[in-house]
Amino acid sequence: MIEYKLDKEKEILIYYANILDDKIVLDFLKKNYVSNKDEVKVIAKFYWSLVDLSTKEDEENIGKYENMEMWLERIYTSLHIYFCNEGYDEVWDNEIP
Repeated sequence: MIEYKLDKEKEILIYYANILDDKIVLDFLKKNYVSNKDEVKVIAKFYWSLVDLSTKEDEENIGKYENMEMWLERIYTSLHIYFCNEGYDEVWDNEIP
């Protein structure tokens, strides 16, 4: 089960999963665990889409959350630790652009 240091990490993930209409990520966030490596790939790709989108929002000054760079680092750390603990570290790392 994934553990976040702060609840806001999950809140941000849910917010952007809804914006990006990513049902697999929303399901992962609801059940709080990953089922297989294909889900890890989808979640990793989602994370990097989240980074791109939030960067664009920051540039346009339209982001909902302040200090997104810090939140992205926290979210990355929580996801990375979880996937490593589940044995998916290589799958996660292979999706880094």
